[in-house]
Amino acid sequence: WRYIAELNTQFDDTLPKVMCIRDELNQVLLNIIINAAHAIEEKDRETENFFGKIDVLTFKEQEHAIIKITDNGAGMTSEVSDRMFDPFYTTKCVGKGTGQGLSLAYTVIVERHKGKITAESILGQGTTLTIALPLESTYSPTEVVTELAEEVI
Repeated sequence: WRYIAELNTQFDDTLPKVMCIRDELNQVLLNIIINAAHAIEEKDRETENFFGKIDVLTFKEQEHAIIKITDNGAGMTSEVSDRMFDPFYTTKCVGKGTGQGLSLAYTVIVERHKGKITAESILGQGTTLTIALPLESTYSPTEVVTELAEEVI
């Protein structure tokens, strides 16, 4: 993203720590930022010399830690946003995307962390993905380790 967008962060210093599977959550955030960069690249092809913006914001809302990632890229149609979390669904050219990044994001956020992920998008203006993670974990670290061990076996 460095060559096509400015990345701005605004992290809430008072946000408590969230019990999570760190590596999985890191992968989700990276996938979303890369998708934002791709949307900005797409808009750059339409608007010459366009330099994008990606904002990452965190805050507490009720009993959730909220992560909002906003870009000013190409945006999505409602048909695309309706399917964006479907496994293997992609709008990217052959060889550019697998359609697994946002499907993985949904699995990690919703199924593994009992959170929520939503998207708001305006075609031609950009997209905001909002992740809500519960501050009080609904599982114990022992259960997570057991789940991971069962997946490996």
